[in-house]
Amino acid sequence: MLEYNIIYLSIILGVLLTFYNKRGDYKLFYILICTFMIAVCGLRKDVIGIDTYNYLYYFTNPEDKSGFYQMYEADGMEPGLGWLNSFFRIFISNKYVYQLCLTALSQIPLYIFFYKFSDNKFLTLFLYTAFSIGCGVYFLDFNAMRQCLAISFFIWTLLAYMNSDGNIKSFKVLLPFVAMVLVHKSSLMVILPFLMTKMNFGKKTYVLVVCSATLIGFVMNYFFSYLEMAFTLFTGGTFYTRQIAGNGFNVIMLLPYSLICLVIIIFSKKDELNNLFFNSLILSMLIQGVMAFSGNNIDRMCAYFYVLGYIAVGNFSMSKHKALTVRLPIILCVLAYFTYKFYVSLSLMTESGHAFIPYKWCFE
Repeated sequence: MLEYNIIYLSIILGVLLTFYNKRGDYKLFYILICTFMIAVCGLRKDVIGIDTYNYLYYFTNPEDKSGFYQMYEADGMEPGLGWLNSFFRIFISNKYVYQLCLTALSQIPLYIFFYKFSDNKFLTLFLYTAFSIGCGVYFLDFNAMRQCLAISFFIWTLLAYMNSDGNIKSFKVLLPFVAMVLVHKSSLMVILPFLMTKMNFGKKTYVLVVCSATLIGFVMNYFFSYLEMAFTLFTGGTFYTRQIAGNGFNVIMLLPYSLICLVIIIFSKKDELNNLFFNSLILSMLIQGVMAFSGNNIDRMCAYFYVLGYIAVGNFSMSKHKALTVRLPIILCVLAYFTYKFYVSLSLMTESGHAFIPYKWCFE
């Protein structure tokens, strides 16, 4: 637990320093934390994360057709990761060096993006470790390495898009976008928050979406057993219809996310809401409600939106237009609840077979 505690305490210190001194940049401290987070994820033992061993075996034994991802590839898995692995094998053969390189490629773009666009980069970084129904997106990279790589390409696409003044035909925009789709085709859902910004929703509409999503979550939870039976009868069951109990999920877990969204809506002006970051937060809220029956697997669908939604929360916490009496309580509540989530998620993920605790370095 020492490694996780260092990450947590360092980020919390950064949050408090930033809130105390808005003019402070703390760039070196931020870089040190991000570097340590990359090391913890990239240099973990292959027993941490259910799929870690399979990903590393896919890299070191590409010709073994009995391997999990080798068979998945034969069934039509997107070719992007296989092509990237072939490139890596030109230079490296050690599986842990590969894992570290893949982790750096997946996480560095996010840390750059948080630094550039979040007014409280440390709070955004904290949410990256804990804000989700299951485990935070950071810990998702301990298992869903292919999807996290796709998220990285999505962030590169966004950075290129913003640097090219919104020119979607730019080669620098198209290249990472195509790479994203070749790694994980479900990533195409990232166009949704862009479409939402075109609709120019009002505050009442946002409130309606949040309340409806929460209500749908409760309804879906109640009728889950019937939904599961229907999916099993007509489709044979899917990845997103596993037992809620088996995923450690309770629909009450939706409420903190609903409250965060509502507070931001109530205390913000309309023109502060209709942007890529807040719309992504709203989309993750909507998906959480509609897909409540899938338990922790919601995180797989929401991850693309979470990483942008974190910035909306960070920016709200530092907004000069919000009274301290509004911002301070929400920051304290967010820190308190997601501290609880940070540690509970580690325990739940360990119990479900991910072996997060105790942490083990690859060289141990």
